[in-house]
Amino acid sequence: MPHRAEKTDYVGYSKRLDDLCARLKAADYRVNSSRLDAYRKTFATNELLIRENRVSELLSKIPFPTFLNDFYESNEILEACGEFADLNTPGLRDRLERVLSGTGELKEETPGSGEPRNLLFELVIAATLKRSGFQVKEV
Repeated sequence: MPHRAEKTDYVGYSKRLDDLCARLKAADYRVNSSRLDAYRKTFATNELLIRENRVSELLSKIPFPTFLNDFYESNEILEACGEFADLNTPGLRDRLERVLSGTGELKEETPGSGEPRNLLFELVIAATLKRSGFQVKEV
């Protein structure tokens, strides 16, 4: 699924994340208790509060910096995975496993623990190049 600027709502976005998690699980990735799982919980809470007409509770349940972080990071994971049909390619698999094991929020990272986010950046760039028609060697 190539990344495209597509209009969606909170239900559509949650579905995209759920579909990605199903795809990752089918490829035998650990998704539960991963940073992606934490992001999905943010959007599930968001969806619940909106569905139950409890919008006034949103900021107290999901502080805006958390929501923004989770949206940005989950979107990058969606983009990184979207261009690769086979998530089990050895070089890709290793990187994705490390990405998923990273800290959930940028503020929790230290210089020594930033590798997962750096690898995510690398995968987003590779996906962008691939989408633009360049050959990407998956090592």
